[in-house]
Amino acid sequence: MSETDALVSHKLADLRRLGPRQTEFSGLLLRQQELIGRLERTMCEGFVSVQRDLLRNTG
Repeated sequence: MSETDALVSHKLADLRRLGPRQTEFSGLLLRQQELIGRLERTMCEGFVSVQRDLLRNTG
């Protein structure tokens, strides 16, 4: 095996290892995005509730 073949072989092995990591990372980003969306909805509901209470108390 020549030096070039060995280098190519190592690079291909590196790329094969990156595939599952990239998939795992994409899944992680998707879960984080879902959690952020839920947090955003909860915060909006909380602000509406506080606003409603303030209007009731001042009105």
